[in-house]
Amino acid sequence: WWVQAEGLLSSLKMFRRTGDPIYLDCYGLTLEWILSHQVDWKHGEWFEVVSSRGRKSGKKAGSWKSAYHNGRAMIEGLAILESLRG
Repeated sequence: WWVQAEGLLSSLKMFRRTGDPIYLDCYGLTLEWILSHQVDWKHGEWFEVVSSRGRKSGKKAGSWKSAYHNGRAMIEGLAILESLRG
């Protein structure tokens, strides 16, 4: 979960810094994976772990998970996307 959250934010920051579209592609692919495999659409939040076989497990909330990594990635990510719109 934290790798994906930080990956979203890092790819947007790198795109903003370099303008290289590979970073937007990375952002899009990471977001697509999170939405398709990690989000719990029924009960909310992201699963902490998704195994290579697609099994979801682990805590879905916690001070470092929800409030810091996930929340920060979403808030800062939205701000960066808004700034890129011009």
